[in-house]
Amino acid sequence: MIILEGDEKNAFNFFSQLQQQYGGTWDGEELLIDNEDFGFVNSVSYSFLGNINIGVTSLNLKKGFIYNNKNGQDADFIGIRIGFTGKFEAENSLNHANRECIYIYNGNQEFSIKSEKDSPLKWVFIRFPKDKFHLLADDSDTVITKLMDNKMPWFYYSSLLPEINVLVNDIFNVMHQKDIRRGIFLGKAIEILTMFKRVLETNNQKHIAFNIHPSDIKEMVTLKDHLLIDYAVQPNLKTLSEDVGMSLSKLHRTFKKVYGMPILQFFNKHRIEEADRLIRNTDRSFVDISDALGYTHLSHMSRTYKKHFGYSPSDVKKV
Repeated sequence: MIILEGDEKNAFNFFSQLQQQYGGTWDGEELLIDNEDFGFVNSVSYSFLGNINIGVTSLNLKKGFIYNNKNGQDADFIGIRIGFTGKFEAENSLNHANRECIYIYNGNQEFSIKSEKDSPLKWVFIRFPKDKFHLLADDSDTVITKLMDNKMPWFYYSSLLPEINVLVNDIFNVMHQKDIRRGIFLGKAIEILTMFKRVLETNNQKHIAFNIHPSDIKEMVTLKDHLLIDYAVQPNLKTLSEDVGMSLSKLHRTFKKVYGMPILQFFNKHRIEEADRLIRNTDRSFVDISDALGYTHLSHMSRTYKKHFGYSPSDVKKV
């Protein structure tokens, strides 16, 4: 297991240290490491106005790794990390193992990212001081500006919203186009922040977790990834509690505090969102999708879909 430690406030120093330790190249803008012992890392990042950092990282390491982010006592900075883990299948694949997610957090929130060996992982990251937010979004007094004034460690989790997924893919698509990527990174980051502002205003801080211990976040993120590996397998709560070494009551309490809902509700929410992705992006029949995602019968999936989205799967296909 490779243990990496860094500080997002000093991301460029971290990239330089990685290059010195594992080889490859680092030119102050792009890091590229590709060797048989360590694996593959490619990161492109830019600094704007001195302390706004925007970048993208793609990696696939030969060993499992844990990245410990040691922010600590810097609540005036806000971080956004939009990550994709798992096998990067084609968009129309039924076996879509990606577990896309969004985390927003302040500089006081420490966290860890864990990945198994030979497991592709990529993310977009945006980090900015709260006094620069008005340059990226607006300066009105809103839910997000009030949240940024909170000095407690906090973070917000969401599955990847379709409109933000489009913007993130726009960033990934220009990662290797040196002549245009800097401007695209900044433009898309502003659009992403604008979308987040709308989401947080709508939710009114509902799924924001305050003052969570970093080790609990680490366990819950790992558990979340495990839950979403196979939607056809209904979670066994007793087995999950044994796997993470928590009592069932503590597991329920911690998971709900981190993700804002009970484990089974969380699983079912992501499962029906995966059904929606497959309905929109594949030519599979409703029956195939229902079976692949573990629904007892097609009518079960259809009822759940309509309850969640407000319209039936057949309405989507008509469009």
